[in-house]
Amino acid sequence: MAQEHSEIKVRVSGVLVREARLLTMLHRRQGRQYHVLPGGGLELQESMPDCLRREFKEETTLQVEPGRLLAVIETIPTRITTYWRDNRHIVELVYWIDEASGHAREVAALSVPAWVEIEKLRSLHLYPRVNEWLARGLTGGFGPEPAYFVLPVEPVGAPDPLSFWPEDRLV
Repeated sequence: MAQEHSEIKVRVSGVLVREARLLTMLHRRQGRQYHVLPGGGLELQESMPDCLRREFKEETTLQVEPGRLLAVIETIPTRITTYWRDNRHIVELVYWIDEASGHAREVAALSVPAWVEIEKLRSLHLYPRVNEWLARGLTGGFGPEPAYFVLPVEPVGAPDPLSFWPEDRLV
C-alpha cells in the first residue's frame, strides 16, 4: 500500500440540541451542500474535550462543555489512490454537549451553523451518514455504551479539493 499519500485523521465533534433542533455545520461548495456535526481535527498536545471546545468556538462562537462519548465513527477509503484527499482514514469521536452558552454565529461563508429539526434528520445530507442512529438517539435516547461505526468510502480521485462531495462517496 502506498503510505506516502495517506493520512489518519482524528476528528472530534459534538451533538448539541436546543428546542428539538440539532446544531450542524452546513458546508456549501459549487452549488452543492452537506451537513457535518460541529467539530474538527485534533491538534498535537490537545485533549479531545479541549479540541471540541476550540472547534465550537472557532466555527460557531459558542462556549461548550463536552459530556459523554456517544460514538466512534471510522470512515475508511476502500482503496488507495494518488490523490491525497482520497486516502484519509478518519476516526471521529462524537460527544454529547452538556452545556453551551452564547448564540451560534456564522464565522466562515463556506461553513455556517444550521439548526436542523430532529424529525428532518433522516433525510438530511449528513456526513458521515449516521442519520438513523442520530435520529433514534435524539428521540429515544442513546445507549449506555458508545456506538461504533465503520463506513467504507469510495475514492473519487479528483485533483480539485472542491470536487470532494462526501455524500456521493459512501459505498
